[in-house]
Amino acid sequence: MKANNYDIHFDVCNLFFELVHDKKVVGFAAFIVTQPSAMTLSDTFVLPEFESQSLLLESFLMLMGSGANISILKPARNVVEFLIKNNFAAKLTDSIVTSAISFDMLGEDIISNFNLKEFTPSTNLYDLNLCSPIFLYDISTPGVCEIFYQDALDFDDKKYNCREFRDSVNMDEYFNEIKESFLKNSDEFNQKLFDLKSSLPKSLLDYDEIIGEGDELSDYFEQMVEDGITDRKTVVRIRNQLKNEYENGYVTDRALALRVSFLLNEDENIAEINKIDDINMQFDTFCPYCHSQVSPSNPHCMTCGYSIDETNILSLRDIKK
Repeated sequence: MKANNYDIHFDVCNLFFELVHDKKVVGFAAFIVTQPSAMTLSDTFVLPEFESQSLLLESFLMLMGSGANISILKPARNVVEFLIKNNFAAKLTDSIVTSAISFDMLGEDIISNFNLKEFTPSTNLYDLNLCSPIFLYDISTPGVCEIFYQDALDFDDKKYNCREFRDSVNMDEYFNEIKESFLKNSDEFNQKLFDLKSSLPKSLLDYDEIIGEGDELSDYFEQMVEDGITDRKTVVRIRNQLKNEYENGYVTDRALALRVSFLLNEDENIAEINKIDDINMQFDTFCPYCHSQVSPSNPHCMTCGYSIDETNILSLRDIKK
């Protein structure tokens, strides 16, 4: 790893995968838990000669199959190319990629001429030239082009000379080209992201697995009680709520496991959501159930699993009434 200029982001993780090829460990993937049923890929490395093997795919499919939502912290360009290869992401232009799996940015490494402290955005966009996620903070205001991006990784700079590219272009002009492209093609770009998210592997835990049949608790809920995660009264309440929401279209198979995780600790989760202040808000669109910020391109809230669309999504004015 040192020979390839790869630096570890975090010394600890909640889940660690060895990436194996032909019975030989050639890399790793480390995940941290960030929310109920949410995992962030905090670090991953594969020996260069095995990068084309898509060794990350098995860990992604396993986590998604369990109902987890995945994001990636400060992805290297080779990770983004892995996402493109496996249809988790797609190019919008020659250099801009949109991804169904979001990218988390570290506030301490963010570059922008907009001085926001402790701002840690998440984004679905990546610039292959900059080798960085990009966050379009404000491109709709006339005369304003505010885009956040990350300091380059040494790993990427060694392979792609991305710092040399940054030094060689007029960044204001470069970002204005990005702005014009998004303003001109916003509907097409949003549809592409929606299609990618809709095509993500579904959770293996469907309605029958979680809710069960009749009045009997499913094995899924019985195991929760047996493991001491919660009590029988709570799982009966959650199951009945989910049955009602599912029948009325408020939750789908894809989000059922996430919805259960949220409802198990609903009061605590709502309290955490309410701590978010206006300066850290990325969208003026909010979940009708938990009031988390949501991207309009998501079919459900990534915090509580509640289905969202243009008919029920809330604005900041709505939730402050």
